[in-house]
Amino acid sequence: MELILGGYAQGKLDFAKSCYPDAVVFDDINYRELLSSDDSCGSVAGGLSGDAESVGDIGEKCTKIWNHFNISVKKMLELSKNDDEVRELIQKSIVFHKNLVIISDEIGCGIVPMNADDRHFREFIGRIQCFLAEKAERVFRVVCGIPQRIK
Repeated sequence: MELILGGYAQGKLDFAKSCYPDAVVFDDINYRELLSSDDSCGSVAGGLSGDAESVGDIGEKCTKIWNHFNISVKKMLELSKNDDEVRELIQKSIVFHKNLVIISDEIGCGIVPMNADDRHFREFIGRIQCFLAEKAERVFRVVCGIPQRIK
């Protein structure tokens, strides 16, 4: 798994596509398909709803890019209202998809939101990004279209 971070519209997806031109791109609209796809980049019954260890290396053959990860997480939180469920689904997805590239905006830099839900999301996504950075083989930060490897 790889993690690409950076500000909004800084060239993160272009960088990922240049590294993996044949990758399948998922985003905040179709991310649910990613959570149930197999090694052929199609859909498989069961997907990530089963035990993460039982799926083994089924997601190893196809590189998948999860663009707008931060927006997907916000949508998952809005649907489930349960941090633990969302965290577990993300953990299963990185076990299931060995060749996953996650692209996320940096959220924590800037003004602290006044709305409590927005503050909670900002804190949650920051902790998830730290977890992903720890688990990732490589981590990049992209600014003005220029990637910088930070892990």
